[in-house]
Amino acid sequence: MSLAIDGSMELQVVIELWADGMVAGHLPNLTIAETLDALYERRRAWLGLNWSSRIELEVKPWPRACRLTGGVFAQLCDTSFTATWLPSAGNPMTRTSTVVLGGTVSHFVMDPTQDLVVFVHMGTYNEVNMNCRSLSSLEPYPLAASPMVMVYSMDWNEHISAVDLAGDVLSLFFDKGRLVLLNWGEGAVSAGIDGDFPPKRPVSFSLLSPRAFILGYGGNMEPQPRLEIWTFEGYIQNHIATLQLPELVRNVEDPYFATYTTGFCAIPGAGRQFSKSNDERLFVVFFLSKHLFVHFRYLLQYLANRGPVVVPWYEWGPQHTARMLKLSDHPYQRRSVKKKQGTEGDVIDVESDSEHGGDGEDDAGAQDPADDDSCDDL
Repeated sequence: MSLAIDGSMELQVVIELWADGMVAGHLPNLTIAETLDALYERRRAWLGLNWSSRIELEVKPWPRACRLTGGVFAQLCDTSFTATWLPSAGNPMTRTSTVVLGGTVSHFVMDPTQDLVVFVHMGTYNEVNMNCRSLSSLEPYPLAASPMVMVYSMDWNEHISAVDLAGDVLSLFFDKGRLVLLNWGEGAVSAGIDGDFPPKRPVSFSLLSPRAFILGYGGNMEPQPRLEIWTFEGYIQNHIATLQLPELVRNVEDPYFATYTTGFCAIPGAGRQFSKSNDERLFVVFFLSKHLFVHFRYLLQYLANRGPVVVPWYEWGPQHTARMLKLSDHPYQRRSVKKKQGTEGDVIDVESDSEHGGDGEDDAGAQDPADDDSCDDL
C-alpha cells in the first residue's frame, strides 16, 4: 500500500486533502505536482501563520449581522450591505461592494459559491419576506423560482431567531420554536414544524446539510440540555439522535445557551486552489460559560441512523468536543489565533458571525496565509 501511494501523486493529493479537511478548488491549469506543492505550502503557511497578504476591514458601528463564508466577509447595517471578497493565492485581488437596501433588513444569509445572498425582513402585515439576490450584482437571483418568497408569521409576538442556508434549502427558525424550511429553487415551503417539539421547545437551530438539521435545548427551564439531530425530506421529518449535554445545576450555573455554525458552501469556491470541506465545519455550543466545539463530521455520522438513539454526555462529549472558557462579553463569537514568534503579536479573527450589533467601530484584520480558502475555520 505504501509503495502504491508513494508512486501515485493523485493518491497523495487525495490523502493530503483529506488530512487537511479540504477539497480541490477550481484552478484547472494546475498539474497534479503543482497542486501537491501548493497544498504543502498552504499547510506550512498555516502552521507558521505566515501571511502572503494582509488587509484591514472596517467593521461598521452596530451592524445587525456579520458573516464570513467562502472567502467573503459581509456585514449588514440598517439600510446598507457591504461584501468584501478576500484575497487568495489563486486570486490576489480584494474587491468590496456596498449597496443601500430598500427598507430595513433584519437578517441575511449567503453562499458565495452559489453567488447567492438572501435578505430577510418583516412586512407590514407581519409576513416574512425573503429576497433572493446575486451576491456579486444584487440583481434578482436567476436560479430562484421567485426572487421574493413570503411566509406569514403565526403570531404577532413571534420573532425570527435564526436564518440558515444549505444548498437549495433556506430555513427560518422563530423564537417560539416554529421552524420553516423552504426550497428556494422551487419557491415553496418544503417543510414546516409549528413548534410542537415534545416535550419543550428548542431554543436554537442550525442546518447540518441540505436535508438535516440540529436543534438545541437549554436554559433555565431545561434541566437536561441536549442536541437533537433530525433529517427531513419534503414534509417528512425523522428524529435520529439525541446528544445529551452536562446537566445544569439550577441557581448555581449560568443557564445561558446558544449555538453557532460556520457557513455551508454548496461547491468549492471559484478561483481558489482549495476549499474547506463541509464535513470539517465547526458546530459551537455556548453553554455553562464555555464554548464547546464539535466537528460536523462527528454529527453527520448519525445521519445513517434510522431511528432515534440517545447518547449520554460521557459517551460522546469528552472525546469529541474541544472546550474554551468564555473570554469576554463581546457580542461577536470569535476564535483568535496569536502569532507566537516576533514582536508584533499579530492576531487574526478567524470567525466573526453574529446576529447582534457590535459595541463600536472596529478594524478586523484579514490575513491570507498562502491560500486561505477559509479563514473562518482552522
